[in-house]
Amino acid sequence: MVKFDRLAARGLLAAATAALVLGLAACGSSNDKSSTSSSGGGSSSSGGGANVKEGGSITVLMGTAPDFLDPSEGYTTQAAEADWISYTGLLTYKHESGDAGGTLIPGLATDLGTVSADGKTYEFTLRKGLTFSDGKPVKASDFAYSIKRMLKLNWGGKSFVTGYVTGAADFDAKKAKDISGITT
Repeated sequence: MVKFDRLAARGLLAAATAALVLGLAACGSSNDKSSTSSSGGGSSSSGGGANVKEGGSITVLMGTAPDFLDPSEGYTTQAAEADWISYTGLLTYKHESGDAGGTLIPGLATDLGTVSADGKTYEFTLRKGLTFSDGKPVKASDFAYSIKRMLKLNWGGKSFVTGYVTGAADFDAKKAKDISGITT
């Protein structure tokens, strides 16, 4: 379970979680190769979407190259586009054209999460069976690590976290060893 404290809106949370997935490259389920996914990317047993083919290659035409392919360093829209294709966050958007592509859906989380009555705490549960490309299981603490790494690398969008997550500014200023608003 991943818990974020003091985020103002789901849209902001989606932007912040996009930056969190740096350590989750090639994340997927350990399910068989004919698994389906509701997001159109990555393997999942949650079902409902098109068949997912593992492996292969993709060709993407971009007018301008991304500044970085590491989600903790990329700050441009070109980097965000490449990251969105390659990495799945706790939440993501449907891989569809038009208005449907603006629909927020669970990514690595089991659902859209629980929001506290005051709107300041967001709680997520990870899908079961998530693994890194080396087969190690994905843990909730990996998300906290990703945020810490992003702040240490001085990501250009870190104000999305430092301005809204309790303790993130203190961690960024090296006044704290952990981010008190993130528990796993």
